[in-house]
Amino acid sequence: NAGYPAWYAELDGNHVLSGRWYVFAHAGYMRRSGDVADYHASRFRADVRAGVGLNLAPCNIQLSWTTTRGASDAVLGYPSAAGTTRNAWVLSLSYAW
Repeated sequence: NAGYPAWYAELDGNHVLSGRWYVFAHAGYMRRSGDVADYHASRFRADVRAGVGLNLAPCNIQLSWTTTRGASDAVLGYPSAAGTTRNAWVLSLSYAW
């Protein structure tokens, strides 16, 4: 799997709601080259993430929903744990330093 070229395009945006609160969205699309016949899968993958954030500079808190569609992780060269799903709520905290 590894060693095949791929390209990834993304579109990101955000909008301030009020004060420190904002909404954001991300859409990405990846195409992998190489032979995928052994996996009987698509060579394409799309991901979407949308949520709400709170800017508490220098910290940032986000709650988002994320999902992926398309090729399996094995086709793209990434391991996958049993029982994983392609949809998830994600709570993140970042610190700018």
